[in-house]
Amino acid sequence: MAAVLACAHESSYGRTWHAARAAALGPDLAATPLARRPAGLRHAALSLWLASGAPPAEIAARAGHSIHLLLSVYAHCVPRHNQITDQAIEHALALPRAGTRPAEHRRADSTPCGPQLAHEIL
Repeated sequence: MAAVLACAHESSYGRTWHAARAAALGPDLAATPLARRPAGLRHAALSLWLASGAPPAEIAARAGHSIHLLLSVYAHCVPRHNQITDQAIEHALALPRAGTRPAEHRRADSTPCGPQLAHEIL
């Protein structure tokens, strides 16, 4: 009875969405929570794109989000984010190898890190 009442008070947008969903998914899948709301599809798409390794800046642009908003909601979807962060921190804290100068000590993405003296930068 509650489901009938919910449908009776549903917006025309909601009725249209549910009719399209039922037509696209068929009766078996339409009975599941899959794509119950359009936001569920959006969330699934953005999560999948991040998990695939696509650049967050591009995903944010396609979603109409700022990078900050995208990552504040979906950061858990970035593959291996804990391991990547741990490696970056460990690398930043590592001592330079014997025979290298501090200016040669680089991050994983090849940008210089660590202390640099003014004469080394110039």
